[in-house]
Amino acid sequence: VLGCVSTVREALRGCRVTPLGVMPYVAVASPAFIERELPAGLDRRNFAQTPFLVFNRKDDMQAQWVSRAFGVRSPRLRERFVPSSDAYVRAAVMGWGVGVAPELQVRPHVERGALTVLHPEVRLPIALHWHQWKLGDERRPVARASLLDRIGQALATGARWALEPST
Repeated sequence: VLGCVSTVREALRGCRVTPLGVMPYVAVASPAFIERELPAGLDRRNFAQTPFLVFNRKDDMQAQWVSRAFGVRSPRLRERFVPSSDAYVRAAVMGWGVGVAPELQVRPHVERGALTVLHPEVRLPIALHWHQWKLGDERRPVARASLLDRIGQALATGARWALEPST
């Protein structure tokens, strides 16, 4: 691995870091799930009984979203684990539960009506950063460093197009 995208703001050891922008996360569910499980909507009274899709045990986006949406500290959720980014969105479309996912990833499903954004005013702004190894130095540049720099620059350019600006 010569580089990675991370939510960590500080440069990892041996790396330099470039801020990419903010990826907003939104809560979504299928219309069928909403009709079946949340006919009166998702709120402070029923979130604890509502299944939430979770990527893995370290994924706390759902708890962060519930905290922001309903002002609840350390919410306990019914979790259904789906450890694949694509399968996670498919599970939401299939009505397995509420997913908290990148707006960019779920937008096509929302546009075609397969998913509905719950509380659209509540968005989790997740800042992303590009970390890449420092290869070579000014006195002895490494050929791979210039290629890696070009990759990092292309990634930052694409991020400016796709993400919201960092604050």
